[in-house]
Amino acid sequence: MGRANSLAMHLLLTNKISFSGGKRSIGHLLILDINWVQTSIKGNDFGRFCPVRRKDLTSSVDRMLVETLMFFVVLVIYKTSGYRNLFISNNREDLNSEIINQISTLLTLETGLVLVTQSTQDYQNLYVNHFLESSEYPLEIAHKSIAWSLVKSKRLDNFIITTTLDALYKNTKTFVMKRGFYFFIIMDNVIVNYNETKPIFQAAWENHRTLHVYLLTYKEGIIAFDPFIYNYASSDYGIVLPLAERKSVEELFTNLNGYPINIEVFRSVYSYLVTGSDGNVIDIRGADAEVAFEIGKQMNFVILLQKPDKFNFGYLTENGTFNGALGRAISNQVDMTLTGYFIKDYFTRDVEFTVAVSADQLCCYVPKAERVPQSILPLFSLSTDMWMCFCLTGLACGAIWSAIRCFNLALFRQRNFNYNKRWRRFQFVQIFIDTWIVWVRVSLRKFPGFDAEKVFLGSVCLVSVIFGAIFESSLATIYIRPLYYKDITTLQELDASGYEILYKYASMGDDAFAKGSSALFTRLANKMRFVDFGESLMDRMIKKKGFASITRKSSVKLDNVKYFASNELFMIPECPKTYTLAYVLPKDSPFAERVNLLLLRFLRAGLIDKWVDKMYYQAKLDNIKKNRRIAAVGAKVLTMGDLQLPFIVLISGGTFGFVVLLGEKYLMQKIYSTYKKLYK
Repeated sequence: MGRANSLAMHLLLTNKISFSGGKRSIGHLLILDINWVQTSIKGNDFGRFCPVRRKDLTSSVDRMLVETLMFFVVLVIYKTSGYRNLFISNNREDLNSEIINQISTLLTLETGLVLVTQSTQDYQNLYVNHFLESSEYPLEIAHKSIAWSLVKSKRLDNFIITTTLDALYKNTKTFVMKRGFYFFIIMDNVIVNYNETKPIFQAAWENHRTLHVYLLTYKEGIIAFDPFIYNYASSDYGIVLPLAERKSVEELFTNLNGYPINIEVFRSVYSYLVTGSDGNVIDIRGADAEVAFEIGKQMNFVILLQKPDKFNFGYLTENGTFNGALGRAISNQVDMTLTGYFIKDYFTRDVEFTVAVSADQLCCYVPKAERVPQSILPLFSLSTDMWMCFCLTGLACGAIWSAIRCFNLALFRQRNFNYNKRWRRFQFVQIFIDTWIVWVRVSLRKFPGFDAEKVFLGSVCLVSVIFGAIFESSLATIYIRPLYYKDITTLQELDASGYEILYKYASMGDDAFAKGSSALFTRLANKMRFVDFGESLMDRMIKKKGFASITRKSSVKLDNVKYFASNELFMIPECPKTYTLAYVLPKDSPFAERVNLLLLRFLRAGLIDKWVDKMYYQAKLDNIKKNRRIAAVGAKVLTMGDLQLPFIVLISGGTFGFVVLLGEKYLMQKIYSTYKKLYK
């Protein structure tokens, strides 16, 4: 008996059997997925049934078998179940073509339709019959309890729900979500009062930001809602009207007629806030602000600036919820967050990005290297390779002069030169001494006797003048401009320094260094630590040092230029990560399509680049004004502290000369005593 009832339900849903003269086509058959079926028929209700799917019957053999089977099942039901009003008929009204076209225009679906009915009597409804017969839409049939489980599991389905006017508010509250189409078929054969249904539409719009809630009625046809028309009678926005009189959804968002939209813009690189004494945002400035104002102008809405959350961007907390702007977007407290976010995984699928509007890099910064002490500053006036070149060239010139002397002595041996034995022994030592005297631009007491040596000595004098000019100019520069030891310029050097890498924004630290991409990045990722200081990390670094941090490269040129221009901090040129930036909208936001279109137009026109460049230019002007006194400084007045090295050299030279003098005295005494013993 149970199988007969199941088959009866199966045939009821075919396009052959109907109630009260309902007409069906045998072209499509809904196959019942018999996971569970009520085993008995109670009253006039065929019981609960689970989702079914449509399958085409094409062969004549299949049709003949179905018709034969239908005959026997109808006979069984008629004899045993008491359904005397069940019969086969071909007389029924159809929906007019205008309503059918409206439904076809609305339903551009990515997923199928789910038909939710309350009782078997609902299948007599013209709208229900239309959806069952139409081959344009994939259709499933579900009992209300199963449909509710689909809603809870956030399956992206579109629902057709049969309901009465009394149960309409409850059903809209149960089924309506942000995404999808919701057709509520009003089973009451009465005239619908638009003012009474407005709160239902208004709640769906305000809670879920959906415009795809439609009432399918007997007398008025399809009823829809336009939230952007100002209703002067009730002094608020939104009117209920026939679907034929409402603009298409795409056209609705071209002009919002001054509708208030919740916008969040918080302090970031491209946005500045002007707040009142109560902390509320009065005005916004910067490139992001220009984007917000231009979108509002093009869409004709009023911007309601929200007071920013103290967590700004927001992140996933330990209890599984999100704070900051991300949390507000997920909970639909704001319609748009027009502060640029890195396009990356924030561990939620309940927000979506707009098109990318710009790009930026994450870069590490460290304390600036220590300043070179004034006492040894002249030693750093030339680089190490310049000093080596200077010393080696001096030695090479001495060797060349010695070679020329040997050549001259061999060539002019026949000449009678007054060279005693002692002079011949120490002449090459004297050549190196004279070479360095000339090399440091000091006059010689006596020039050599050979012309070739005089010519060579002239060239050495010329080169020494060039070296001396370079040294003097560098020496003057380092006294005017501060000189520092070598900074950390690569990520390898950062790793070797042993610094911890601290960060305040969770979105910056979770993938700045991709673990596993390289051994270096893995080591650096293990050194990262999230902190929540009350003060700026840059201020803390200047005071305490001993750690590194990470920031956006654009912020170095805009917000924090004072720290780097004053040589208090140093940004490592090698940046580990490059991101594109976009704005954030709630998932399935109805504003997304129009906002993306406008952003693409702004990009194509170069407006966003213009607004960003304007900020860079203004920051550059401000920086010039702040550092004007440094640029206006003339010659530096030298103090005794700047002359430490010359005095150190003078004292060292005097001490060394005194030691040489003692050595010479000792040596001469020894020579004299030896001479005295030999010739006594």
